[in-house]
Amino acid sequence: MSNTETLGQRIRACRLRKGLTQTELAKGIVTPSMLSQVESERANPSHYVLQKIAERLEVPLEDLLENTTSNLNFISRFQMAKAMIANEQYSGALQLLYELAEESSVRIEPFEVAYNLVFCLIQLEMLEEAKHRLDQLSNQVRWLAGVTTHFRLHYLYGVYEMHRRCYPLAEYHFLQVLNDPNVSSMTDKKFLASIQMDLGKAQQRQGKLQESLKTFHQTSETLQYLDNLKELGDLYLEMAKTCLQSQQLEESVQFASRAVLCSETAQNAFQQLMTKMSVAVIRASTGNTAGVEQELRQIADDLLNMKKPVEAGIALAELSKVQVEHGKLDQAFDTSQGAKNLLPSNHEHFALALRVQAKIAQARNQIDFASKLFKQSADCYKLVGCFNEYEQTMKELSAHFAKFNDPLRAYHTISEMLECNSKTRESRGIVL
Repeated sequence: MSNTETLGQRIRACRLRKGLTQTELAKGIVTPSMLSQVESERANPSHYVLQKIAERLEVPLEDLLENTTSNLNFISRFQMAKAMIANEQYSGALQLLYELAEESSVRIEPFEVAYNLVFCLIQLEMLEEAKHRLDQLSNQVRWLAGVTTHFRLHYLYGVYEMHRRCYPLAEYHFLQVLNDPNVSSMTDKKFLASIQMDLGKAQQRQGKLQESLKTFHQTSETLQYLDNLKELGDLYLEMAKTCLQSQQLEESVQFASRAVLCSETAQNAFQQLMTKMSVAVIRASTGNTAGVEQELRQIADDLLNMKKPVEAGIALAELSKVQVEHGKLDQAFDTSQGAKNLLPSNHEHFALALRVQAKIAQARNQIDFASKLFKQSADCYKLVGCFNEYEQTMKELSAHFAKFNDPLRAYHTISEMLECNSKTRESRGIVL
């Protein structure tokens, strides 16, 4: 695509490649006359209209917006960027925000553009640039008296630390907001719920399970003010996982059932599948595996039909874990191989698929092959920052060496794991 195309020209080019008339593309979205004005840059489409056009053209919205020039004014582009953030389309939003950051508008505070830009950078794991811009933003507003501004800065630092997996620091920043006497006057209940939700996650990741559950219950009270079933469903899933970790199995199943109900009520097909997958994994973890294999297989097939290969790979990796635990080695190997074919190699469920294959090789007395797969799995977990899973896999590898009379390699494996744990704690600001 040309770098000098306007948004309207790009929509027209994509429409012609798709073989659609303006009437066919516009049907159920806008009038053909309005689409004609959009293509000729005489009208500005809303984010909703652009999203529907992109879906009908079967191209990502980011592809329509990338490197285009447009007659959308500053405020319209800023509103579009915020709408894209709300829909988790961070790449497209980031491009718009980069452009807006180079311009100026008396009607939009520079802080608002910079704040949303940093948020997108964090979500896209561009953490070095995010930290640089976040520190700049903090220095610029240090002397501002607005309480809300300082709340939002602490929240942004907390989100940044969550992505760095520095959970104690994340907890500190979230508590700086929630323990402030002025928080009771906060009118933005959605923002308050986001802080509470992330605080609960930070506590959960540190193993503070009872504190986490208490925070999640406070979040549910805040969400009563909002009509957002997706966030409520996400909350119930986190509560189910926390209860599972603390061996409150009955409560875990109850919260998981509520999560499914929320996703079904919200009528979002993709969200329903992802929720059902999480609930199936929770059920399997509680020992209730009846129907789980069939359910995960169907979820993987449905996700593939929705052109969601990574999510389908996650479902297959979880399915292979259930299969290997039931001694279905041939099925588990085929399923785990299918998961690896769908997942990027730097994904925690790619590591899970390797770990399943290691256990299969171990069961078949393929000693060296099992050792190699356990180590590859552990290294992958370490690469993506899943250090609990890394530690578990390294312990399994050590036990594998010990089982087959190689105590020296068993010792070196544990030593390597402990050294990695020490460095990880230091990087997260945890000193024992």
